[in-house]
Amino acid sequence: MNSQPAAAERRVTAIIPVFNREAFLPACLDSVLAQTYPHIEVIVIDDGSIDGTPGVLARYGDRIRVLRQENAGPYVARNRGIAESRGELVTFIDSDDRIAPQKIARQVTHLAAHPAAVLVYTHVAYRDVSGRRWVPREQSMLRGDLAREMVRSFGAQIPWPTALVRRAALERTGAFDTRHRVAMDRELGIRLAQLGPFELIPAPLYEYRLHPDQISQDLEPREAAARYILGRLAHVAPHGNDHRLLTAAEAQMHLQLARLAYIRGVDDRARQHLAAALRADPALARDRSVQLLRVKSRLGRGAVRRIGRLVGRRAGGWSGPRR
Repeated sequence: MNSQPAAAERRVTAIIPVFNREAFLPACLDSVLAQTYPHIEVIVIDDGSIDGTPGVLARYGDRIRVLRQENAGPYVARNRGIAESRGELVTFIDSDDRIAPQKIARQVTHLAAHPAAVLVYTHVAYRDVSGRRWVPREQSMLRGDLAREMVRSFGAQIPWPTALVRRAALERTGAFDTRHRVAMDRELGIRLAQLGPFELIPAPLYEYRLHPDQISQDLEPREAAARYILGRLAHVAPHGNDHRLLTAAEAQMHLQLARLAYIRGVDDRARQHLAAALRADPALARDRSVQLLRVKSRLGRGAVRRIGRLVGRRAGGWSGPRR
């Protein structure tokens, strides 16, 4: 008799690190506890919160398992969650986000149908502080063997919090590198891609909440983490000696940082990173999105917004600032 649990009965562990998120945490936890898939353990790691987060967690009683620690950062917290988890499948959810009710059920079914896959991720939606929700038109469609692509594209644009990962894969790669407090899910993703294929459900089953306190969008921590990850790529077998691949990764790193710097309104840093990307890979100059970023970063984000408002008014269709 086969002692392995059926695919529909595999336990999933949802790991949620939290630090001072009392305003967002209830919506996050409610969305996880409302999943249509029944076999979920919810582990919340309170990473030294000093606001009302402990009181929020207390309201959920034994429906969640709470671990507390001094503030050490989200990746230390996630690693503790992995060590304490009992699920065959693991997902990492940010405490200010929400997931659709059918997300985990669909992912479990998808992994059962693709036994070689290391993980399955999904598309995302965004919700801002005003409550406006939107789904980006262009999202990652990467799937299959991504071992080289994940290096070349510097981790691509995969939304890592959406992933459902096989625990066995995490045991093989090791858990999160905790050197930095941002972007290290990208580094783990590159390592996971060396083990086997990734799968995708192209539906927005994860909702990012956008608000001013998100460290993930701060430029300086992102720059430091990106440079660290670039250095680590030389140790990713079997691609560490592929100079062309590593140069392409460097170009993509700078391009991603240029886009973030532009979004954050740091125009000089956007121009610096864009110039570095083009030095590493001159072929990027033919990419229309890079050409547009080049023009916009020269003008500056403020000027681009003013032009957009002016054009919108003249066209009669402007209804306020756009993201």
